[in-house]
Amino acid sequence: MKDLLTAHLASLTLGEATLHEGLGVFPLLASESPPPDYLLLDAALTDGLVSISEVSEGGHVPELRLENRAPKPLLLIEGEELVGAKQNRVLNTTLLVAAKATVVIPVSCVEAGRWRSMGAHFGSSGAMFHSSARARKVSDVTDAVRGHGEYRSDQGAVWDSVAAAAHRLQVSSPTQAYSDVVRERHADLDAFRAIFRAGPGQVGLLATLHGRVLGLDLFQVPATLETLLPKLATSYALDAVDAEPAKGTPGQAAEAARGFLDALGGAPVTTHPSVSLGQALRLASPHVVGAALIFGEHLLHLCAFPADGSQTDASHPMARASRRRELVS
Repeated sequence: MKDLLTAHLASLTLGEATLHEGLGVFPLLASESPPPDYLLLDAALTDGLVSISEVSEGGHVPELRLENRAPKPLLLIEGEELVGAKQNRVLNTTLLVAAKATVVIPVSCVEAGRWRSMGAHFGSSGAMFHSSARARKVSDVTDAVRGHGEYRSDQGAVWDSVAAAAHRLQVSSPTQAYSDVVRERHADLDAFRAIFRAGPGQVGLLATLHGRVLGLDLFQVPATLETLLPKLATSYALDAVDAEPAKGTPGQAAEAARGFLDALGGAPVTTHPSVSLGQALRLASPHVVGAALIFGEHLLHLCAFPADGSQTDASHPMARASRRRELVS
């Protein structure tokens, strides 16, 4: 699996960045691949081919029940947000759910102040958890997978990430919901999201802010990247809105991007059973944290972040005492 990942990374070309107020988006380019034989979450929900609900009437914060009624597998991406039911959640890892299968999927709560039903099923918010919070969550889930075989996050750290983002962006949410942060700052986000454009042969992106790397998302084919680009744009743009200015230059950003790819290629990798189809890879070094899903000979998704960036939101001195409830057992 390490060799397959290394080969994928070696085949990439780092394109020229598009810049806006310190945020840089570098396209990751590759040669043409066969079309994917899977569905993505939003389209499957729209077509009524998938339903996501609490695992029981009482619910269980770190797990949801997903039924895939489609004749094809369903690909869900780490960090995608699900809204509704008893409280909003984000996905803890990338999953390929088999056709006509029902599975329990690992999630984290991103709405600490609600535990009441808003309907039986979840929908998609069209957003993804912001990149600095994803970095911390990927690191924590990696520790849990390696230590206990469970795709669990540090739920308290996830809540702190939401609270820190709301505080920084001056958003008040009655239920401490991540979706409220995205909605309240949509106009500012749009200015940054405008630079996220898919080009020919683009299978991924690497984002930088003021000369330092925010993270990377890589997919099997351009069509998947293009479909998910609006969500990815939200993930990276939210960390750029109202960010403290720094002295980074475009040249420094490009150098940092190349260095990050080198570090990623050299990071130790462990392989683990996935929740459904494929094999899950977890990457961790002093410089990089990441996660990937491989099915057959295909790298379906890789996300990676600077290891030191994973602590950004957790350092905010927001007390956890404001949380409405502990994890439901």
